[in-house]
Amino acid sequence: MSLSSILAQATFLLRTGALYPVFFVVVLLAGCARNENESSYAAEAAGEVLTWAEVASQLPENLSPQDSAALATTIINDWRLRKLWLEKAESQLGSDLDSFEVVVQRYREDLLVLSYQSRLAQQEMDTAFTESELQAAYVRNKEQFQLGVDIVRVSYLAVPATAPWSSKLRNALSRGDQNPPENLVLFAKKWARQYRLADTGWVELPDLAKQLGLPAYQPEALLRLGYKDWTSGSTRYLLQIHALKRASTTVPFPLARPWVKALLLERRKKEYWKRLESEMLEKH
Repeated sequence: MSLSSILAQATFLLRTGALYPVFFVVVLLAGCARNENESSYAAEAAGEVLTWAEVASQLPENLSPQDSAALATTIINDWRLRKLWLEKAESQLGSDLDSFEVVVQRYREDLLVLSYQSRLAQQEMDTAFTESELQAAYVRNKEQFQLGVDIVRVSYLAVPATAPWSSKLRNALSRGDQNPPENLVLFAKKWARQYRLADTGWVELPDLAKQLGLPAYQPEALLRLGYKDWTSGSTRYLLQIHALKRASTTVPFPLARPWVKALLLERRKKEYWKRLESEMLEKH
């Protein structure tokens, strides 16, 4: 019986509820295989075998019966092809195999050491920094924190063109208060398709255009401080640009904080490893 026939039979039984998905697919495959050639494994190639248990371990529990059977076939065929390609490569590369073994061994050693060092750093090394440490490092390394795009601090609303906008609401939007007036909040909740109030932080201009749902990105209109108000189609856009930073200038500290912390953490790690390695060499 061929593997495809076995899988077809397994799929039929699973559809009728006679077998439980995934595990019994493999059990049936194994049983059919043993009836044919007394084999206790799923496949053999290049002098190696793939067991049914190994196939079963790769089958997710929540797959449908049909998908389980199809995936079992894929796993077996992929394994056979990998082993056959490897056999051909080893037979043809010949003397080059030693150099591959050296590279693989070095990679394994580096991976083990890096994994251990990472775990050790998390367990043993102090990773906390005070705000003053972060700000001092930011000042010392400003040249490393350059903006790639224009950014703004902005409050905005995108509302239907017919929404009842007033001068009082405009003044409230322009102030950019951390706690915006109730009338502005109520207006935004009732009318706005999108809104951003309370000047919550910096945003990149391309992201701002996406948030607003602008039909075409025109950065010139967003690169001037102050109030802006225009209508496009059935939507009215109401913006107050509170602050602006152009590309290629220094990233503001609130945005740069994660990078500054990463920079300080990397330096602390190097000092930690240097001290630890010195102690290891002294002891051994």
